[in-house]
Amino acid sequence: MGLFSFFGSKAKDNEVVETNEETLNLSKLKFYSDIRVEVNTLKDELLFVAKFIYIKKNTAQLYQYSEVSIPPNTESMRVKIRGYVYQEKKAIYMEGIITPKPDGIWLAENLVLTKVNNDRAFFRINTDIDSIITNVNGIDKKERECKVINISVGGVCVCTEDIFYENDKFLLKVKLLAEREPSVMYCQVLRITKRSGYKYEYGCKFLGLSEVEQDKITQNIFAVQRKKGNFI
Repeated sequence: MGLFSFFGSKAKDNEVVETNEETLNLSKLKFYSDIRVEVNTLKDELLFVAKFIYIKKNTAQLYQYSEVSIPPNTESMRVKIRGYVYQEKKAIYMEGIITPKPDGIWLAENLVLTKVNNDRAFFRINTDIDSIITNVNGIDKKERECKVINISVGGVCVCTEDIFYENDKFLLKVKLLAEREPSVMYCQVLRITKRSGYKYEYGCKFLGLSEVEQDKITQNIFAVQRKKGNFI
């Protein structure tokens, strides 16, 4: 289903989001400027990824990262917004109404901060991609084969016979799409799972990615999603 088939009748300006006792004070929104967020339908279907900027009371702007053209007559819609604050290591959840503006900008209004907790940082997409891993911890800097199991803007899960320990670092070279240039990421091991045979699965986070590099990964992930449609 395409992105804008989700858009129905125009949201009413005076429509109010129902919240519970966990609803948090709107004054906290100002602390979440410039974070990367996912924008979802109320049925939790991913629409796009954006930067959450220019927050004022219960309004903000969303600078859209994903490669989706916006039809000129697209109407407003109610959405869920989910982001991750690295300083606090917390996921934040909001609801509100978004309206498209020129140049990939969305106006977000009637924002309500509904929850803050310790969830996963970013959506992941399942993959099964042969890639290259380079150990940077010791003297052996040879490139070795690995399999990328899933990937997100914030990290990756790889399977390999190489032995790593928690907090070890390596370089990962992965080509998410045949028609695009490969991405090279510096990774740090966060968790380790022993698999059958002599293989290990490593959950890792990316280190030192510039905003340009993050954007490149985001664009590639969305291109893969359009072909596979398997965000989890």
